[in-house]
Amino acid sequence: MYQYPYQNLSLVDMEGEIRKELPQSKGYLQVSNYGRAKRVRYLVFKNDLPSYWAKERIIKQVVTKRKNRDRKPYLTFSCKIYKKVSKTITARAVYSAFVNPISFYEDKLVVCFKDENSLNVVLSNLYIQTRSDVAKINTQKEIISSPDFNELSPEKQYNMKNHCKKAVCQYAKNCNFLRQFDGLSDAARICGLSISNIATSCHRPTRSIGGFLWRFGKSTEPLSIQDIEIYRYKWKADRSKPVALYSLDGELIASYRSMEETARKTGYSTRLINMAVHGKVKRTRKGIFKLL
Repeated sequence: MYQYPYQNLSLVDMEGEIRKELPQSKGYLQVSNYGRAKRVRYLVFKNDLPSYWAKERIIKQVVTKRKNRDRKPYLTFSCKIYKKVSKTITARAVYSAFVNPISFYEDKLVVCFKDENSLNVVLSNLYIQTRSDVAKINTQKEIISSPDFNELSPEKQYNMKNHCKKAVCQYAKNCNFLRQFDGLSDAARICGLSISNIATSCHRPTRSIGGFLWRFGKSTEPLSIQDIEIYRYKWKADRSKPVALYSLDGELIASYRSMEETARKTGYSTRLINMAVHGKVKRTRKGIFKLL
C-alpha cells in the first residue's frame, strides 16, 4: 500500500517497528527504525494554566529537493511544540536516536544510504561517512566536478596557490600594532574569527572585528587616527545618495548630500524621505523629493 514506511501516517505500529526518543527533543518527539516520526501527547498551557492535551500524531514528512539537480532529494519533518517549530532531517534523526548522536558541523559526518535511495530511511539502510569521503565519491560519479588545475588560466592558478596567504596585521582599537599573520586563514584560526569578517575589516578600515582592527600588509607602524577619520567620512560620502527637493512646478529648491542630511534640514524623518524618493509618497508640503 505504501512505497516507503514514512508515507504511513497511522498511529498503529508497523510490524517490527521500534520507537526511541529523539535526542534534544525533551521527550516530545520519537522516531522509529522505519523512519517514521511521532509527536507524543503533551499538556498545553494558556496564561500559565493547563488548558488541554495535544494529541499524539505521526508527523507528515516532506521531500526536500537539493539545489543541485544531480543530487538526490531527502526527507525532512517539522514539528510545532509550544509555539516553537523545529525542522529535522529524517535520516540524521533516526541514526542519532538508534546509533549515536552526530553533529554535521562538529563531527563532519554525513548519513548515507546503502541502496543509494535517500527516501528509504529505515535504520538497516543507513551508515555514516565523512564529508570529504562523500565529496570524493561524488566527484568520481561526476555528480560534482573539480576543474583541472592545468587547464586554468595563469592568473587563476596563482590565486589558488596563494589563496588566503596575503599578510595580515592586527591592531588594537587605539591603533597600536599587535601582531602579524601570514594570511587570513592563519589569523582566523588563531583568533577564532571568520576569514570573511577579517577581510571585511581589512577593506573597511573603520570596522573592528573581534575587538581589533585589521590591515593587509607587513607594516608594524601604528595606524593613523586621522586617516581613519578621513576614511570614515569619505566612505559615508561615497555610499550616501544625494537628494534633490523640487517645487510642485518642477523647479529645484535645494539639494542634499544624503537622506540623513535631507531629514535633518527639512524636519522630515529619514523613513519619509526614503519613501518619497522611491515614489511611495508622491509629494510633501515642502515639495517633491527625488534622487539625483
